Amino acid sequence: MTDLMKYPAADIVDLYAHRWEIELGFREMKQHLMQNELTLRSKTPELAEQELWGVLLAYNLLRYMMSQMA
Repeated sequence: MTDLMKYPAADIVDLYAHRWEIELGFREMKQHLMQNELTLRSKTPELAEQELWGVLLAYNLLRYMMSQMA
């Protein structure tokens, strides 16, 4: 990435700033979703199962996006 014509410095700076914003968003979601304990708000077994699937889906989407950015 040393070719200035192919990779202008301004574009790299812009992409880095954009990536940083994405990383901050992921950090916020991970801190909210992945606390030391999982507290389910649902009161019935069916809704608790649905909530667990939602947490698992969110976690896997975060990990997928992190691997795409790496």
